[in-house]
Amino acid sequence: MTCIVALRQGNSVFIGGDAASVGGLSRDVVTTLKVFEKDGLVLGSSGSWRDIQVLKYRCDFPKFFPGSDPDEYIFNVALDVIRPALREAGSVSVKDGIETVESNTIVNFQGRIYVIYGNFAVLTAAVPYAAVGSGTDLAMGAFFATQDMPSAQDRVRIALEASAAHNARCLWSVHDPEI
Repeated sequence: MTCIVALRQGNSVFIGGDAASVGGLSRDVVTTLKVFEKDGLVLGSSGSWRDIQVLKYRCDFPKFFPGSDPDEYIFNVALDVIRPALREAGSVSVKDGIETVESNTIVNFQGRIYVIYGNFAVLTAAVPYAAVGSGTDLAMGAFFATQDMPSAQDRVRIALEASAAHNARCLWSVHDPEI
């Protein structure tokens, strides 16, 4: 699993991810980034490496026009790109008529943080931060505990370090927080 975190401060969103790849009882350090920019969106994904690769290399997001609604773009336009790409790649499972994937994704778009869950539900939080992956609870606690710190980069780093220190499926890396 992993930990991907996002923090909104002012008009900026900072996203970071750990460097673990876990399978069974094995954990490897990877240099493949779980956070990347694609067509004006910054995405960070936990779960299946295949899902991450599909998001990065098979999804081409249409242009967003100024004055349009960012929520509508994510809920309709972006999901209409993501879902079929994952389905075509064989990443989608169907049980009782419900499509799911083995990943959760944080999206920074137009200064907003969206979380796309494995069932394709999209949510935004009332707090200015989010996390996905096995280190979620630790990262969210770290964000809450550091809310009086001025540096967003330090808060992202601390959230990822807390996840790595107390969750065997996370691993702190030398990757700097992504913007």
